[in-house]
Amino acid sequence: IFALVRSTIKRSLRIFPIYFLYISVFIFICLYYYQYDRLEKTIIPMLTYTINIYAMFRNHVDMNGMGHLWSLAVEEQFYLVWPFVIYYINLKFLKKTLFSILLIIPIFRLVLFYLIQTKTNDLHYSGELVYLNPLSHFDAFASGALIIFFEEKYKSFQIKDARVILLGALTIVVFIGVFKLIDEVPQNGFSLSYLSTGGFPHLMINNFGYFFGYTLLNLFFSILIFCVIKCPNILAFLKNKFLVYTGKISYGLYMYHVPVLIFIQHLKISNSLAGKISLMILYFGLTYLLAMFSFKTVERYFMSFKQKLI
Repeated sequence: IFALVRSTIKRSLRIFPIYFLYISVFIFICLYYYQYDRLEKTIIPMLTYTINIYAMFRNHVDMNGMGHLWSLAVEEQFYLVWPFVIYYINLKFLKKTLFSILLIIPIFRLVLFYLIQTKTNDLHYSGELVYLNPLSHFDAFASGALIIFFEEKYKSFQIKDARVILLGALTIVVFIGVFKLIDEVPQNGFSLSYLSTGGFPHLMINNFGYFFGYTLLNLFFSILIFCVIKCPNILAFLKNKFLVYTGKISYGLYMYHVPVLIFIQHLKISNSLAGKISLMILYFGLTYLLAMFSFKTVERYFMSFKQKLI
């Protein structure tokens, strides 16, 4: 129990400070612009990490500026359950449980999508409900948890093994992505933004992507993490100082990228290619600077308290 409390506090010191700072700014903006209805309907979901549940209702208010918080809500909901799973299930059965989750959750997404689509006849809404439902992403956590079992089993893992496995996983993902693009682009027309998703667009409504797509990507990135853990030099460029520092401030990048996007969308910049490139550079630059400032002035201060809990 003490270990659970300690790990929860340490995680809170990393997650809570700028999350509640963000909410405080959001509250101030709503009050300043007299958006009382918006504030009244969203403040409880945001404070309780249930914004994803709230967003599943069709009559929800404008989610602009807070919609991206859904994934943090899913994480917190997962961590309400996961410690007890670890505590009460022995390791041998836990491994079987994780594999079962990988098989069951895609079926859950398929059934949920079918039921909602049959009732509403709305493909986009059905995809959103699958996307926002916390159970839909438990296979992501399961695939990540399985890393520890394979790390223990394959202690003599060599870099040549990592290359073969990683190349094989990448080939499968690319092949399926290209196959989906070939099938979907003629129907929907050529779109650079669509092609940039590599065949795995937001909500993955077409070609049963919501059924297998999430799990496929989860497994690929778990394999990638496993290979990097076992063979750190397989992707040596990840040790680049800029990328390492970007990893440190990535939570801030996640929290602030939406408000920065809202800000730059109001700027009057040419719609030409040069204008779009300038806008993208400005977007990245402002988000990065804001995340740096946040890390140095807020996050690092609270993270220093984690050392006292070791």
